[in-house]
Amino acid sequence: MADGAGPRDYRLIGYKLPPDSEGRIEIGYGVAGRRRRQGLGTQAVAALVREAKADAKIRLLYAETAVMNEPSQKILRANGFHQSATRQDAADGALLCWSRSV
Repeated sequence: MADGAGPRDYRLIGYKLPPDSEGRIEIGYGVAGRRRRQGLGTQAVAALVREAKADAKIRLLYAETAVMNEPSQKILRANGFHQSATRQDAADGALLCWSRSV
């Protein structure tokens, strides 16, 4: 998703794959280092939530964060996600799993 805010607005956000048979879809997002802590991630996830609500095929949004990634966890909480599980990933270590219905 790009919002046309200009060349200095470096955020990436989107769905990782199409929704599964139960309407669950994983999101991923990131904000360039020098643009962090300005609310851009929160705004971008909010826009993606609005987009998902308009898509009848999507019923649940899902995301994962590293245990120590508190800024990302704050973004998800601000957008109505709740921690739904934890899991261990071979490459990324301990992850918190987040979800919200749409």
